[in-house]
Amino acid sequence: SGGTVTMAVATEPGTLFSMYSTDPAVSRIADHDVLEALTTLDPASGEPLPELAARWESDPGEGIVTFHLVRDARWHDGAPFTAEDVKFTFDQLLDPAGGAAQRGEFLDVREVTVVDPSTISVRLDRDRPELPTSLARVPILPQHVFGTEVVATHASSRAPIGTGPYRFASWKPGVRIELERNTAFRGEAPRCDKLVYRFVSNRRAALELFRSGGVDVVSDLGGVRVGEELSSRGRRISFPREAFVGVVYNTSNPIFSDAATRRALSLLLDRAAIRCSSLRCLAEEIFDPWPRSLARPAKLSRGTFDPLRARRLLESAGWRDKGDGVRERDGVRLAFRFLLADTDREAVSWVALFEADLAAAGIESSIASVGWGVYTDRLRAHRFDAAIVTTPNARPFDPRALYHSGAIAAQRNF
Repeated sequence: SGGTVTMAVATEPGTLFSMYSTDPAVSRIADHDVLEALTTLDPASGEPLPELAARWESDPGEGIVTFHLVRDARWHDGAPFTAEDVKFTFDQLLDPAGGAAQRGEFLDVREVTVVDPSTISVRLDRDRPELPTSLARVPILPQHVFGTEVVATHASSRAPIGTGPYRFASWKPGVRIELERNTAFRGEAPRCDKLVYRFVSNRRAALELFRSGGVDVVSDLGGVRVGEELSSRGRRISFPREAFVGVVYNTSNPIFSDAATRRALSLLLDRAAIRCSSLRCLAEEIFDPWPRSLARPAKLSRGTFDPLRARRLLESAGWRDKGDGVRERDGVRLAFRFLLADTDREAVSWVALFEADLAAAGIESSIASVGWGVYTDRLRAHRFDAAIVTTPNARPFDPRALYHSGAIAAQRNF
């Protein structure tokens, strides 16, 4: 125990409040270490465990979940943690004007009531057994810090005050964020004195820093090859990626408005080739977007790579090649751009393969690789043609937030 662990992260976040960001670096740095949630997840089973909630129970058929809070938690500034902080956090989460990225996941919450200083009641429009699991992704915020100020842009969003085992220590823009052990933490003391997150956007550069001792941990290697000399310097841990990667088409764009065109595009996606030529056969092919925890439809129409059938569908949808190699319909060319984050190196590789098959079928495409902030802003504003999106799917979540038409206004259904 003791000492400092330095970890490489690919992006520098704009905030440490994951409620207002979809950047995975935010939750990795702050969630559960600095800012705790009502629950946390067992890393092996994914089952919810107590964190700021000591226990909970539900009323079947009533849509009510009651959380009994820990009584000895204190904020890093010494203030006591109470149910009012939980109520405040839910108010921010559900505020339509607040800008919370996760709001769409909790549209079924109807009322949050403070029963007493250590008890909070959540009423939903239906029973939702997975609510404690979902709340592991909602860090609780300290009401007394904000007053009437806007939470999302408050100074503490870059220097958060939490209840967790680590305290925020410093943020050197463009370089690193440092956390230090919270010596007053109510639970088991963390093993490290300090955690340092160093911003390194290039994985190869991160591995060179690992070689020289500049960082101790490099994550998300994916298909990057690591030589024997580098492997001998540390331990490589492989684990399933708890997410699926897919292509989202903006159906407000006229070229994607009909199902036949979208089906044709799916038939031109050679998943098997991408899996092994770009992802070193490490990925699993999936054909539906549901979380693994949900039962799949009995009659599942599995996608296949079928360029001939794709061409027939395009023809039936009115797309014709008039001689220049690109199909048109009503004077509109079948041409679009893929939006993706510039940190997603794997996507650049496999989308290039997809583009070659699209071009062979008379479809023109290109890649718009942008910074994470621009990427998420454009997704939420629906300012894209097609986008490469990664969504966690190993643990239970409410799919309505991603796929229901009612979630479009909440900026989660892209």
